[in-house]
Amino acid sequence: MGCGLHLFVEKKINSNWRVIDSPRALCHKYEWNIGCNYGLFDVLAGVRGCGTKVTRISNEPRGWPEDISQSIKDEDDTDLHSHSYVTLEEALIFAYGDDWINNKFNKFCFIDVTFALLIDQLVRSELTTPGMLPNDIRFVFAFDN
Repeated sequence: MGCGLHLFVEKKINSNWRVIDSPRALCHKYEWNIGCNYGLFDVLAGVRGCGTKVTRISNEPRGWPEDISQSIKDEDDTDLHSHSYVTLEEALIFAYGDDWINNKFNKFCFIDVTFALLIDQLVRSELTTPGMLPNDIRFVFAFDN
């Protein structure tokens, strides 16, 4: 039995967080199908690490954001644990470095290609909206057993 990542994407609209529908949802309308990848879990929140020294976005789960969207609250499951979140900006800096606009190499390709593609898709689709910034988009996630 593996550990699955339940991932949602939110964007801030008029100071409120709204969940972005997943075009690839399997079980829930808002859940993005990422699958099971312990390397990705380790990088995002220090969960299920390999024991090796790795650069992480967060060394431990941060919990749900206080201002999480109601849609995700409604999807919460009692079997989920290690709730956390990272902003698109944090993911971009991890993936590409501080110069993420000009750098073309995405480090997530070595960890999880699906997540790497999701980041690039969000940059192309959401950051083209006038006034939308990388901190206005975040990944909210938890794990199951």
